[in-house]
Amino acid sequence: MCLLSHTPAHVPHAGTNDCGQKLTVPTIEANANKLLEHVFAKAPQATVYMASMIAFPHVPVCSQQFNSLVPGIVAKHKANGMKVYYTPMEEWSGVCSGNATDHLSGLCCSGEVHPTAAGYL
Repeated sequence: MCLLSHTPAHVPHAGTNDCGQKLTVPTIEANANKLLEHVFAKAPQATVYMASMIAFPHVPVCSQQFNSLVPGIVAKHKANGMKVYYTPMEEWSGVCSGNATDHLSGLCCSGEVHPTAAGYL
């Protein structure tokens, strides 16, 4: 079992389960937009960090295509007044990707879909 920290700073990746369920990338994008709209409506002063999805080993095209949309999604919501920032987790961390180095081992749950609590740090 993989334990994730669900504190405000550490939440599961939006879109990962959608990729795993083989939803289309436009549907995943729509789901992300709906989620951000909901957060903004309920907590307009909240600061949101939207990270790129870590490599999804079973459906890599899905995560790659979705990640290419994330900066635009963030820009759209920022233009509407939301305090939202893009965080390039996939590009910077290498966590859960096939390129992870030894010092990153153990930072990803089995299945290489979500980082562990330590991996999020």
